[in-house]
Amino acid sequence: VVIKKDGSEVKADIDRNHVVFKSLEEGEHIYLKWKIKNYYSGKLSNQFWDQFYFNSFYPVKDIRYSLLVPEDFQFEYRTQRMELKPSRQKTPDGLLYQWRLSDEPAMVYEYGMPVAEDVSKILHISSIRDWPYMVDWYADIAQTKTRSSYEIREQVAALFAGKPESSEAEKIRTIYNFITENIRYSSVSFRQSGLIPQEARDVLVNKIGDCKDVATLCIAMLREVGITAHYVLVNTRDEGLNEHILPSIDFNHCIAGVETRRGLQYLDLTANNYPYGALPNMDLGSFSLLIKPGVTAPAYIQVDQTPGRNLERKLTATIGQDNSLTLEKSGVRSGSLAASFRANYRDQPPATREKSLLETLAREYPDVKLLHFEIENLEDLNQPVRYRYDFVIPG
Repeated sequence: VVIKKDGSEVKADIDRNHVVFKSLEEGEHIYLKWKIKNYYSGKLSNQFWDQFYFNSFYPVKDIRYSLLVPEDFQFEYRTQRMELKPSRQKTPDGLLYQWRLSDEPAMVYEYGMPVAEDVSKILHISSIRDWPYMVDWYADIAQTKTRSSYEIREQVAALFAGKPESSEAEKIRTIYNFITENIRYSSVSFRQSGLIPQEARDVLVNKIGDCKDVATLCIAMLREVGITAHYVLVNTRDEGLNEHILPSIDFNHCIAGVETRRGLQYLDLTANNYPYGALPNMDLGSFSLLIKPGVTAPAYIQVDQTPGRNLERKLTATIGQDNSLTLEKSGVRSGSLAASFRANYRDQPPATREKSLLETLAREYPDVKLLHFEIENLEDLNQPVRYRYDFVIPG
């Protein structure tokens, strides 16, 4: 509702997820109240976790977080960028905890600053006792989905037909390339798509899945060639460092961690334009939890195991007598830096590629004329992308 200056209330128009407030005037207040219900089964049915932001890029007059729990309910809390302890009050329904701040100024945006998740004042709450509890819980619900099937065994046999002496790296690369090239990634956040993956067999047969589904298929197929792999739950780098996070299932992505002779190797099976071993930038340095017996704490994904991310460029410029400028650009991109080129041009016919490049150049040079454009190795993910294009800017 809108609370008018005279204290009267005017209801908003509500259409599904949209709330429209009409005839707002300076000095009036908007009052919102909503309810969210979450239901979990099994070991998480009696657990609770949450995080709450006490400031943002707008000023806050008064903000509070209240938690009503049974008197014997045990939980932990941590605060980030603030020293704030809760008040406690006994009620007929249990103990009421309340964290409250007043007169919070707006955060000031600075270019290149860390994400809001790292600089905001945040309250973290969880009743889950430790991270091994989460590791065991996710292993219990997900590992059965990695069971093999006739279809999986048949596909693996076809991939390695005539290749009895494949090395460990060749086996991993072959399965990685098969999944990223043949299983369509359904882009749904880990948090929004449910926590339990599909059966590996269903992912293979239907040729579609989200992040945890393609990780499931990868684990199952690698097991067929004698290689062990595990789920890795991830909070991508745009979610911050998660320095103060408490045990929870609050992750937004899932990849695979493969046991190799050189150590653990991470595979993001949603990265269909990335060469084997390369990881998207949002995975690098991200907060992660390896679902493997004995793991006691989260870790950050290290970048030292990923292939080189190299970019070579060459530019030749020629000034014409009419003051026109002819530019010849060439380059080589490897590792994850080749992925953006593949994403932009791989599925386009040559004529469309030229049109796309011309549109990009025209944003800076409106009368530009494209003379030549070629790209090599768009399809071969194991090779760096090589490209060259020539264009003229009129004088």
